Amino acid sequence: MTEGAWLDEPVLEVQGGRAGEEGAFLRFIVDTASGRFLAPQPSPAQVLFRERAVKGAARLAHMARPGATDASFEREWPERWRQMSRRSDEPAEELFAVLDTGLRGDHPFLKGTIVEEANFSDEEGGEDRSGHGTMVALLYRAAINRQPRILNVKVANARGTAAPRRLIRALEWLATYAQSRPDESIVANLSIGAYTRSWLGFECRGRCALCRAAVEAAEAGIRVVVAAGNRPERTTCPAKAGLRRRHPEIYAVAQSGWDMSGTGNVEAPADHLWKPLEEDGSPAPHPPSA
Repeated sequence: MTEGAWLDEPVLEVQGGRAGEEGAFLRFIVDTASGRFLAPQPSPAQVLFRERAVKGAARLAHMARPGATDASFEREWPERWRQMSRRSDEPAEELFAVLDTGLRGDHPFLKGTIVEEANFSDEEGGEDRSGHGTMVALLYRAAINRQPRILNVKVANARGTAAPRRLIRALEWLATYAQSRPDESIVANLSIGAYTRSWLGFECRGRCALCRAAVEAAEAGIRVVVAAGNRPERTTCPAKAGLRRRHPEIYAVAQSGWDMSGTGNVEAPADHLWKPLEEDGSPAPHPPSA
């Protein structure tokens, strides 16, 4: 099979489950019984994971100061972390591009956060009929303390499927977008990918057309975060561009604690707690204990 033929097959897979069922991820967005919207609540493992990542960067900045020591950093860190964890209505510094199944802009946590849309899927409009793209955006929204700025880059349909060529076009568009806005810091999230094939039967080593498109986006100044996939000991493309080519701005993210996760060069906790929201967008109160 030639690479050109493979690029036109609907073989992309969304992270967390193989594509195929329409609206399969809407259950994470809205409770069908009550009609109430849902949103993720970080688990203790995720809170600890985030603090460790931020603490490492903060330590480097601290140690650059004259007279700084590890002991002085540890004394200051608890208060610094409390300050950094406070919610703010200020816009986030980075622009977060979600290359996925689209977004539901009517979700209370996403209203007013979508700054631009581009559609490369075989469906009209940027609306999410799968739920997967919205789920990804909500997880990002829960992880940061500022008001997110999101690019809705739709590449897959309600079944979560698309030909790899559509994702390539989206990455090319995003690279051009970044080049036209050199002052923007852009993070691209691809919780979607494909297991490449060739007519000789060899697996990609980070140099197929899909991986090359991710590398070009990274070379345009974009931090590319890619899910490692849904098959143990294997990795989807374009995550392989980070795993095999070790590009410093491409992160192949495996999910720790999930036995179906692919192999990556970064691990993140997989557990999420989805809670219903009140009409104003705040978390619904817990029912009283029996």
